[in-house]
Amino acid sequence: MNQLKSFSLIVLGLILLFSCKAVNTNAHRKQSILVFSLTKGYHHVSIADGIIAFKKMGNENNFNVDTTTDVNAFTTENLKKYKALVFLSPTGSNVFSDAQKEALKQYVKSGGGVVAFTLQQIFVSNGNGTDT
Repeated sequence: MNQLKSFSLIVLGLILLFSCKAVNTNAHRKQSILVFSLTKGYHHVSIADGIIAFKKMGNENNFNVDTTTDVNAFTTENLKKYKALVFLSPTGSNVFSDAQKEALKQYVKSGGGVVAFTLQQIFVSNGNGTDT
């Protein structure tokens, strides 16, 4: 039940995020989110339903939803396309290179949004959990 409440709050946050109209020359362009769900080891059965739910939200709220399990999507240039990143139950350790981690850090520093569900050590590079 707590997971359902958390999911509902995050969904509400994404809806609010995309319901705010930005005033710029790209006002007619749809916003996009990237849903990342790579699993290296345990695979959460809820991932498929989560992807369906995000795509439905996108259709209902006029934003694009891209999905991937490819870490190569994490480049500075590619991440610029997204208003928010969703880490949907990814598993594994040290799946991102240093350059990909840096791209993600720059994305966040530039104001990009991040939502994470059941994030399990995908950033750890030294095995002790200090390099996240």
